[in-house]
Amino acid sequence: MDATTRCRKVFGDRLRELRRKRGKTQAAISELAGLHRHYISDIERGAHNPCLETIAKLAWALRVSPSELFRDFTVAELDSIFGD
Repeated sequence: MDATTRCRKVFGDRLRELRRKRGKTQAAISELAGLHRHYISDIERGAHNPCLETIAKLAWALRVSPSELFRDFTVAELDSIFGD
């Protein structure tokens, strides 16, 4: 898996985890964030690379700081993605 795909997957997995912890459906988050439900699904699957504004909207809809969406991007994880 290339670095771009791996980054998208880590982000999407975290988004899904936070959404489920809050008991929200993709439809509920998409409505709050003003995004299409299919786009939320694509982000969670790692098929789309959301822009900064979209990340901020998702964080707002989930009632978390944007940094919470990046929690799994530890130094060790980044090493595994970008390291030699």
